[in-house]
Amino acid sequence: KYVLHLKSLVTHLDETTLLLPTDPMGYKVFRAMRGPELGYEAIYLPDILSCNAVVIELGDKSDTTKKVALVQDSTCETTRQRLQEACEERNMELRFVNTSELAKKDAALT
Repeated sequence: KYVLHLKSLVTHLDETTLLLPTDPMGYKVFRAMRGPELGYEAIYLPDILSCNAVVIELGDKSDTTKKVALVQDSTCETTRQRLQEACEERNMELRFVNTSELAKKDAALT
């Protein structure tokens, strides 16, 4: 299985957490990136499309900012649960985005 864009396979949830798929490519990429040695935590997701997340900060820098993870929607309950738990642990809001139109063209969030 090949991946056209690394961003479609692995993304940062925060400064020390990476989202990766639960397939051989996900484990291989994490090792190749030296994730364990560099202190990264890996969150493995069964739905590869949900590994492609965008995290934004809402609010004024002088005020309290709120981090929001925008993730491609998934019907996989395990993926949804792992993402929800990871976001709650990091005090982030999780929003699933309907990307059905993007999927028709093999596109992804960037």
